[in-house]
Amino acid sequence: MLIYLVYYLPLESKFLNIMETFNEATCIILMYHLQLFTDFVPLAETRSDLGISFITFISLNVAVHVFFLLRQNYHDIKRKIQIKLHKKK
Repeated sequence: MLIYLVYYLPLESKFLNIMETFNEATCIILMYHLQLFTDFVPLAETRSDLGISFITFISLNVAVHVFFLLRQNYHDIKRKIQIKLHKKK
């Protein structure tokens, strides 16, 4: 799926394609992490360190999405305020 997204860019805008590629890459990384939580890694301490890495990748993904969501909301509110102020004049 990742190769398809990068090669064909199926979504409407460049930003949406980049975000979808970021999501797919994050999912792949997290799926590889899940394999390492089994007995494949014998030391519990190592699995604990991998858990911190897993949480870091999830947090990074959430932080990126929240940042862009808040930025878009800020611009929308700013635009609405400007329209209301312009109508009063």
